[in-house]
Amino acid sequence: MKVTVCKYLNARKSAQIAAECPLYRKPGDTLEISHVLTGTMIEGNAIWYRCSEDGNFYWSGGIMQTVELLQPAISISSFTQEQQLDIYITAANELSADFAAKGGKGFKGLAVGYKSLNEIFTDELSLVFYVSEKDDNTVWPIPAKINHRGLALTTDVRKMRDIILHESTDAIEADEGPNYTMGGSLSEMIGGVAQGFGSRASLVTRRDKYGEQLLLLACFHVACNALFKSGIFTLDNQNRKVSFPSPLRTKQEVSSLLSGTVVEGGYGPGYDYALIDIGQAKLSNRLPDKVNFAGYYTMKELKTKFNKDKVLRKYGAKTLDSVGTFRTLHTTGRDLGKGIVMSGLIETSCMSDKGDSGAPVIDPENNFLVGYIIAGITKGKEIERCSFILPFAALEFKFSIKPHT
Repeated sequence: MKVTVCKYLNARKSAQIAAECPLYRKPGDTLEISHVLTGTMIEGNAIWYRCSEDGNFYWSGGIMQTVELLQPAISISSFTQEQQLDIYITAANELSADFAAKGGKGFKGLAVGYKSLNEIFTDELSLVFYVSEKDDNTVWPIPAKINHRGLALTTDVRKMRDIILHESTDAIEADEGPNYTMGGSLSEMIGGVAQGFGSRASLVTRRDKYGEQLLLLACFHVACNALFKSGIFTLDNQNRKVSFPSPLRTKQEVSSLLSGTVVEGGYGPGYDYALIDIGQAKLSNRLPDKVNFAGYYTMKELKTKFNKDKVLRKYGAKTLDSVGTFRTLHTTGRDLGKGIVMSGLIETSCMSDKGDSGAPVIDPENNFLVGYIIAGITKGKEIERCSFILPFAALEFKFSIKPHT
């Protein structure tokens, strides 16, 4: 298989970015490829090639996609599950923008998940195409297999309804007592008045030069609701006040509200977070079964330990304790509001509703934190209804926070 280099490209002694670099290739150079494999993920692409002429390895992102490259593709059945996930994630990252530009109005996003057959999920991994209507001729037909960078990938097609951020416009009943509850509700304070909506939050830690700091982790679109509604998506060094628990609109009034300051936060393609300084607030844990985080899943562990039958448990402010099953590890091209396209989300069966944003999601087998609820779809057939989770590992890597254990 002969390919053409499209940008200056380093040769490596293995499919790792840290491997020895004996030479480089320039645009226009041709290579004879003998093997397709996975290696270091660069710019969302983990596919590498081995050159039969010099024995070196080359990142596929520097190789032009040609007709010859897309001739009869290689099966990925011999790859491990983690390697297959990296291959599918690469395809989702690279193809999402192309389909958004060329696929017409019916294309709504790509995901890496299990193929569905007669609305039942199978054990086969697939590249999931989400569309507004399955018979939309501006997108279809999508073949059962596509060749991506020389590899044969299975496809699936699913109807996607509009996604709703799971904030609530109504006050949510707080847990009894003035102390913060891990997973308890919170509301934004504007002009000294607590607004009428609520969410959950999780206790996390972050170490700086002054030591370890305790913070609450919540969704930006809830904790900074006023900024979000006005189209301002980063905190930009201005503090926002929040109260917790959220105010009650019941027969009994909350005698004492604790307040905190959002010290960092933002809403963008890969995150929806707010970190809240809780000061000297006394903390307590009133989650069912006194659940405490025992740790969290890294991205590598999510790839190797999760399957379609994996049960996850969430603690929401609106729907409280509920479970769902894992569906997809990586989604891209999802417009979750304000025109910002989110990526890297986990999809589960529907286990949340409006008011559950920020709800921590754990593995009930070991109490490891998976992430937290940000959005979902609550209408339609069972296969169409779902919840979306932002993986904690993505935030840990970017913002150096840890779940409080």
